[in-house]
Amino acid sequence: MRTAPPPTADDVSITWDGRALDTREKWLAFLKEIAAERAAGITFEDVEARRGDYWPRIDWDWDPVADPRA
Repeated sequence: MRTAPPPTADDVSITWDGRALDTREKWLAFLKEIAAERAAGITFEDVEARRGDYWPRIDWDWDPVADPRA
């Protein structure tokens, strides 16, 4: 990584709802949200239901040779 160029302005994590986590403060706020949801008993399935079909699930077992979808 010593020879890698510095990050650009668009080298940031994006949450499923479109928020760019491009500052320390935004990351800390995001982590506080996660901690609050865990404390409230919200499960991963609850979060998935809330996000809707924006990001479809990945089928890791899909075999493109046996089941071509294109």
